[in-house]
Amino acid sequence: MSPELPAALAARPELALALLVGLVLGALLGAWLMARIQSRLRLHQEDRFEALSALALDRTSERFLHLAGERLGSLGRSLGQANDASLEKRAAAVEALVRPLHEALARVDTKLQQVETQRQGHHQSLTQQLEHVTRANRLLEQETRNLAQALRSPNARGRWGELQLRRVVELAGMLEHCDFFEQATLGGSQTLGRGRLVGRRRFMGRGRSPIPRAASART
Repeated sequence: MSPELPAALAARPELALALLVGLVLGALLGAWLMARIQSRLRLHQEDRFEALSALALDRTSERFLHLAGERLGSLGRSLGQANDASLEKRAAAVEALVRPLHEALARVDTKLQQVETQRQGHHQSLTQQLEHVTRANRLLEQETRNLAQALRSPNARGRWGELQLRRVVELAGMLEHCDFFEQATLGGSQTLGRGRLVGRRRFMGRGRSPIPRAASART
């Protein structure tokens, strides 16, 4: 430190007071700012926080930089009569105090931008999935209506019953071990499914469609 600086500060107490106030204010503002940012990052993780944090961060950053600039300017004007070496040292000290805070703010801003980008990606993916589910649901409803309309015909219901009866036989594992006929009559006009097993054994089955009753129940 230059020997002239203490004498200058002693001769002009307002310079020492301005320097002390600037340093204390910068330290308090930096501590308050970091505590505020950490508290907001810890307590809020949703979209509303991201928007509010980004807005508060921008405003606080601008306010802090503006205040720091004013303090530096005031300090420079107050110490204008001091020698250049002492002034440069003080400016470097204040800059060293401000630089970590500025870097921390930049890192927080970058992190918020990354979180916002991820949120937008998740929102877009969820929107696409919902649209896909909606289209599939509409297609299913249309196909269901088409099937119900088709099964109103007696011939279509009969064919549907035959297919369901054959599927039952397939699921039972009997289709490979018997001769199965969809349309067969047994002592009357009723059409049945008939299976012929080993040992001249037979079984009869009839497939019925519940569509008419379901349609009447809906109406």
